[in-house]
Amino acid sequence: MPPAKPLIYAELLSNIRQISILAFLDTPSDSATKAELLADGTLLKLYHAKQHIELKLPGQVVSNSELREFPLGSLELSWRLPLAGEFQRADVDIAQTVEAPWSAKDLVVGEQAFGCRKCAATIVEADRIKEWRDLPSEGWAEMMDFWHCHKPSDHANYSHENENQTNLASTKGYGANTKFTAQAGIGFVDHSSFLLAEGDCNLPSGENESPSSSDYGFLDRLEDSKPWHYARRIFLETLDVTGLAQIKRTIRCENGLCLAEIGYSDPHNEGIRLFKWSLRMETLENSSLSELSDADFEPSMASILSAQFSAIMNASCVSRLVLLPTPVTSKYGPVYPGLSIWVFNASIRFTSAYFYRTRKTHVSRSNKPGILAMKILWKQCAPTRDPSADNGSVEELELPGGMLHGFEHYLEEISERYLPPSARKLQDWNVSLLERYEAKAKVT
Repeated sequence: MPPAKPLIYAELLSNIRQISILAFLDTPSDSATKAELLADGTLLKLYHAKQHIELKLPGQVVSNSELREFPLGSLELSWRLPLAGEFQRADVDIAQTVEAPWSAKDLVVGEQAFGCRKCAATIVEADRIKEWRDLPSEGWAEMMDFWHCHKPSDHANYSHENENQTNLASTKGYGANTKFTAQAGIGFVDHSSFLLAEGDCNLPSGENESPSSSDYGFLDRLEDSKPWHYARRIFLETLDVTGLAQIKRTIRCENGLCLAEIGYSDPHNEGIRLFKWSLRMETLENSSLSELSDADFEPSMASILSAQFSAIMNASCVSRLVLLPTPVTSKYGPVYPGLSIWVFNASIRFTSAYFYRTRKTHVSRSNKPGILAMKILWKQCAPTRDPSADNGSVEELELPGGMLHGFEHYLEEISERYLPPSARKLQDWNVSLLERYEAKAKVT
């Protein structure tokens, strides 16, 4: 744990048009400790222990709002201040908007390659992909079936019990089991990965071997590992040994000793999935993309995952997710716990500052004050699905174990960096922030 520092955290709650502010002091307040609003309600200034700190708020509050004084000897104080100005529908709608880095509209054919983020080895050459296409959201075929069935023009003539009803999937060209298969020269893009034909990727040789049932000896080590002692039994009971050829095989970068996990084979879609968080975009000389920022060349894992979380929430109407580590195919691989995630607030803007840090103004890529993020609750859980806990209000997402381990450390670090100590726990849940992606503001 880092040493305690005076810290101010401000959070914009656009749905109730308030800004919540929490100030934490490293020493008890005295008669000189006070806070005031400046710059027409866009700046908070805190005085304590012969120092002062200024924090740009994530929105403008009513400038004459009254700030309660610190009681003598206290370490924390919070305020809820009303937003100034009229209601803006766009501030609420952004919670329903799903934007992800490296969408098809942001990629220019022939002007960028993608390399390993760890060692920079080129994985996808610039001339390999002739067209980029966004993949539809999960459940798109079911939603289209529902629309086709209930659209007003056909509703009067449609009967669910009509045995002569033509099969919708055959007439529409899609159905609930419709899938997109990888095609040479075409890059399919979803929120967190690229689906590519294997021939379009510079992949190591020898990666085409299918795992064998003996590769799951690592599960023996789970026998006495609480709270996941039942994971081995559940995994073995649910594993279809006859279908081992369909198990995802891990794709690693084999440039020297790199061995970074960059994706996996996707037998269902007959291609290769490359993780966006494992790649770095490289541009050609004189490319129209050469003036992009570091966030464009190497988007953060948080901005990628938050987009995936948002898409799942919008498609399934859930706020709870269970992140499970992908079953490893090596008996020597480490066993990582899963993570239970509760998206407490899908869209907030926050700013945070403490005394002993270089003071930087929080301005997002959209030129709005504050960092767009999710507020999430999280805790460790078993690394395999528990069949007895079948709950339609919880969605499961499988991620590489090493990446999941790094994500847990990220959540801990962000919590310690931005949140006051009292705001880092809620009952038995840990509290953290997950940055959301925002498109760069257009210059007019």
